Amino acid sequence: MRYSVEHKAQSQERILDAARELFRARGFDGASIDQVMAAAGLTRGAFYAHFDSKADLVRQVLAIEAGLVHTLRRTTEAKDPQAAALATLTDYLDPSQRANNATGCPLVAHPVDAIRGDADRGNGYTEQLKALIASVDAIIDGDDTSQDAAILVSVLTVGGALLSAASTDRHLADGIEAVCLDRIAAIVGHPVGG
Repeated sequence: MRYSVEHKAQSQERILDAARELFRARGFDGASIDQVMAAAGLTRGAFYAHFDSKADLVRQVLAIEAGLVHTLRRTTEAKDPQAAALATLTDYLDPSQRANNATGCPLVAHPVDAIRGDADRGNGYTEQLKALIASVDAIIDGDDTSQDAAILVSVLTVGGALLSAASTDRHLADGIEAVCLDRIAAIVGHPVGG
C-alpha cells in the first residue's frame, strides 16, 4: 500500500516527536528504535521508510531548533528585546521549570550524549549551542565584547539549568539558578523583576 506524501510527513513528524521525548528522557543510547516506534504508534518496519538508521534519526532530532533558542529569537521583535529576553531566561531558570528543562531542552538533556557520542552527535549539539549563543548575541549586541557576553549568558543559562536539575538538594538547586540568573541580569543590563 502506498501512502500519500502528507501521510508520510505526518508519520515522520510523529516519529521525531516520540524520539525527541524518549531521547531527552533516556539519552540517545537509552532509547531503542523499537521504543521510539512504539511511542509513535508505528511498527519498526515503518522506521526505514523515514530514516536510514538510528544515527540518521539522532541527526534529525538534533537539527530541530531548541525551544529556548526559538523563544529568544522572537524576543528581538519585542519593544524592549533585552527585557523580553531576560523574562524568557527568568522563566527558563525558574525552579518550577527544572524537571521540564532536564527532559525538555536538548541543551540540558544531551551534553553527555554529545561528549560520549560520535562526531555527528557532537556536531549536532554544537550547532544547537551556537544557535543559542547567536540568539543571545543578537539581543545584547552593542560592542566587540558582545559575543563573549553571549557565551557567558549561554553558559550560565544551560549550566545553571543542568546543574540544578542534577542536584538532589533543592536549596542548592534553587541557589544555583538564582545566582546564574543574577549574573545574567547584570550582563543583559536589566535587573530581575525590573
